[in-house]
Amino acid sequence: MLTLFIPDIEHPKDVDVMANLKLIFKRSENWKVFIFSFFSSIAAGVISAFVSLYILIQAGLVNPTGATLASLEDVSLYQNQALLTLIISLGIFAGSIIGGIIADKKSRRMALLLSLLFTPVSLLLLLIPAPFIFLLIFAVLVGFSYGWGFSSYTAIAGEYSQQYPEMDSTYYSICVYFLNFGTVLGLVLT
Repeated sequence: MLTLFIPDIEHPKDVDVMANLKLIFKRSENWKVFIFSFFSSIAAGVISAFVSLYILIQAGLVNPTGATLASLEDVSLYQNQALLTLIISLGIFAGSIIGGIIADKKSRRMALLLSLLFTPVSLLLLLIPAPFIFLLIFAVLVGFSYGWGFSSYTAIAGEYSQQYPEMDSTYYSICVYFLNFGTVLGLVLT
């Protein structure tokens, strides 16, 4: 309902869709963006599924051999996982802002590369045997790295989409398709 209050930005109505799609899919730099979207999202899907479960197991809240989805009466696994996902999302929020600032002030590519360096570090911290509160802090850092990387990536995708002013939304939608497909495949692999 609130989208009714967002003003529409006028775009050209006479668009040669096929010519623009051919141009988008013909350029190798676009395929680099799409392939990066796909593979980085596979990792994000795996990480998002594993991080909260790993922390719950490390904290002793979930028995690693007894966790099952068969019992619908016991929702404690889902409640704890939802709480951890909320905590991770706080990191995603902060990381998104920082990633956007770095992308705007320095360089989009540098922001993305720095986030790709920070992500393994944040994941390696989870391997340290630590009290539950530190595991939560590490979870926030994992979320931070994910938000940082995602905001940096979307800034790059948005920049590339400007090369196609008649179909910038379509270009960005193709990027989102590869992101979603990679995430789903990552979750399936998990």
